Amino acid sequence: MSTVGYGDYVDVNSLPDDGRATAMTFLIVFNLSSYLVLLYVSGTIASFLIEGSLARFFRRRRMDRLLHEIRGHFIVCGCGTTGRHIVEELAKVNAGVVAMDSDEEAINALTKHYPGLLAIRGDSMDDELLREAGLERAAGLFAALAEDRDNIVLTLSARQMAPAARIVARATQFENIAKLKRVGANAVISPNHIGGLRMASEMVRPAVVTFLDTMLRDHSAIMRFENVSVRAGGHADGRRIAELDISRKLGIAVIGIKRSSGTIEYNPGGDTALHGGDEVISDHGPRTARQAGRVARLTPAYFANSGSNW
Repeated sequence: MSTVGYGDYVDVNSLPDDGRATAMTFLIVFNLSSYLVLLYVSGTIASFLIEGSLARFFRRRRMDRLLHEIRGHFIVCGCGTTGRHIVEELAKVNAGVVAMDSDEEAINALTKHYPGLLAIRGDSMDDELLREAGLERAAGLFAALAEDRDNIVLTLSARQMAPAARIVARATQFENIAKLKRVGANAVISPNHIGGLRMASEMVRPAVVTFLDTMLRDHSAIMRFENVSVRAGGHADGRRIAELDISRKLGIAVIGIKRSSGTIEYNPGGDTALHGGDEVISDHGPRTARQAGRVARLTPAYFANSGSNW
């Protein structure tokens, strides 16, 4: 490669002594420098090709294994502005998340901020990718794509694949809310509508808005409202709130009950009885992320399981 050993273009031996010494010194330095540069460039190229490919291979293998094992997670379809806020909130409460988007830059930006996030690059309306994300085992799916028509198709496909999953969809146009509900969305959020309500609330009840903002943005102590179901025949079915001693055992406060009939009772007293099918709205109070995750896991079990299991 260096042509060393094939003879000299100029006969060094025919040069004077000083010239021969200078030529030999130059050739030695030149050849050593050439070898070092060649080794460095070759090593850099080989490292980039081998280590980069291997790293991607092992990352993909790890993600495939985790996707196969994950259960009860949430799939976020669309990693734009709305999707990033969804992932951020789910990460605060230690919920399992799988993010999907066709934009590689959006995926990279999200995984850079959340290194352990499971992310799939591809079309969220592809049934195979939804299966790869574990839709059949997921607790819910967020349809947060940019276009309403895409969210409608995604919601329809997801509902057919996972009849029991909860689907929350995004609607840019207010008139598309009804369409999304007809194709299977459990809840539809219109950012424009919510934004308008928020602006009005900021004007007429600023203290309430400040309180809610502080509750949601405080990273040191997580405070959230949660809802849990009362299972028929379970530990809480037919018992009064005072009997369950929820405040002492779980450290939460019951602030409302959504009855199975659809009516809502606000600030129920200790004599209020719970029944199967009711949804209990509770305040988990300020906690660290680890404490909040533990309470979020234990609370549904307390209301659903039998007394002996608890």
